[in-house]
Amino acid sequence: MGILPTIRVIGPKGLAIINVSDLEVHRTKGFKTEAEVLAAEAKAKAEPGTGKLEDGTIEDLRRLAKERKIDLGKLTKKPDIIAKIRAESKPAN
Repeated sequence: MGILPTIRVIGPKGLAIINVSDLEVHRTKGFKTEAEVLAAEAKAKAEPGTGKLEDGTIEDLRRLAKERKIDLGKLTKKPDIIAKIRAESKPAN
């Protein structure tokens, strides 16, 4: 039996190197190939507003609110800022 081809995957517990034949099993556990993760990150950077609000920092969220002319008042907690942005954002049609 020869050496099996491997692939780098990223999942809930970080980076792993697995046999290509085990990829589908690992996908059910939340793993994605490193290439898929990098492509998604590049797309999110290229298309502002496509990432999840929860992934942004408070500074990112404040910047987004300012761009959308949303007054955050004295909100300081990330969940409160996200709720305000979602409440005042218009659906994209």
